[in-house]
Amino acid sequence: MPYAELGVGSTPTTAIAGVSYVAFWTPRKYPDDSTYWIEFGDGEGSVMGEPFGPISLERAWHTYKSAGEFKARLTVYDSAGFSLAAGSASVAVRSLEGRWTNDALNPTTNKRESRAFEWSPTIYYGRFNGSYVGPDGAMRRVVGVFTDDSLRLTNSDDATTTYFDIRFADDVSAFTVWPWGPYGGEKLALDKTLVFRRLP
Repeated sequence: MPYAELGVGSTPTTAIAGVSYVAFWTPRKYPDDSTYWIEFGDGEGSVMGEPFGPISLERAWHTYKSAGEFKARLTVYDSAGFSLAAGSASVAVRSLEGRWTNDALNPTTNKRESRAFEWSPTIYYGRFNGSYVGPDGAMRRVVGVFTDDSLRLTNSDDATTTYFDIRFADDVSAFTVWPWGPYGGEKLALDKTLVFRRLP
C-alpha cells in the first residue's frame, strides 16, 4: 500500500497528558472525496479536517489523557471505502503528576530558598489539584490550570489567583514560570522567574 506522510507536533516537543493539543497533518493529494481517518493510538480516532490556509493539508488535533508512547495511524480511503494509502507517527506523552522543586539563592538575603509543587493526576483537561510549599515552609492547597504556555494558580485557602507564563523543557523534565498580572504572587512566594524540576 502507498505510504501517506503523517506529521505530528506539540509544544513542548514531548506532549503533556491532559494539557497539550497534539497536531497531526498530512498532504491533501488524493481525490476530493477521499476520507483521511486517523487513529491516535489510545483507542480514539477521527476524520482529519478540511484543509485551510495557503497549504493544502488535512489536519487533526488530540489531547492524550494519560502518559505513554503512542503510535498514531493514518489511513486514506476512497469514496468506496477502499484503502489508498497509510502512514504512522509516534507520539511521546508525559504526565505532570509528581513533585517539582526549585532551590535558588535569594540575592537580597544571600540565603537559599526552596519551593515545591506536588500535582495530582488531571481532573479534566489542563486542570490539576495539588499543593505548594514556599520558603516559609507552609503548605498551601492550590488548583492549577495549565495550557501549553500559561499557568493559572488559585490558592484554595484564600481564593487568591496568580497568572504565569510557563515554558516546559522539551522532555517535560522541568518548567520555568514568569509571573504577570493580575498579580497575587506574594501569596505563593512566586514573585520572580523560577525553574522547577521534577524529582525522580
